[in-house]
Amino acid sequence: MNKIHGHCGKHWKSPTYRSWSDMRDRCRNPKHRAFHNYGGRGITVCHRWDLFENFLADMGEQPAGMTIERKDSNGNYDPENCKWIPLCEQSKNLRTSKRWTINGITYLSCRDAEAATGISNGTIRRMVKRGVPGFTAVAAYDGGMG
Repeated sequence: MNKIHGHCGKHWKSPTYRSWSDMRDRCRNPKHRAFHNYGGRGITVCHRWDLFENFLADMGEQPAGMTIERKDSNGNYDPENCKWIPLCEQSKNLRTSKRWTINGITYLSCRDAEAATGISNGTIRRMVKRGVPGFTAVAAYDGGMG
């Protein structure tokens, strides 16, 4: 392994290095568990980021509690389309998450709906399950999430 940048060794890899490596695997390794959502959909990593040093120069160190995010979820991994965001925010953008609508207002998560309405998470979920008018939850995937 390249030790010039100080982000990996025989038994250790920095969070920044792990993000870079996993990003590349998601897009290039058909055996990766998430390949079908990335490389399988045509998402690529720019050639500049073939070298970790270039990724590090463009993105900087991964801040604690942050993860890499593509601004355009159908776009590729490149300096213009990527940023670091809090993990809790990125989890709202997953293809498996739901959008929760209460009385015409849509929230990115049930917790967001709870915070905005004062209605408990459990009550919201029960209302949706029972089909109470004004309470819905739909998959976030609209062809553009992921």
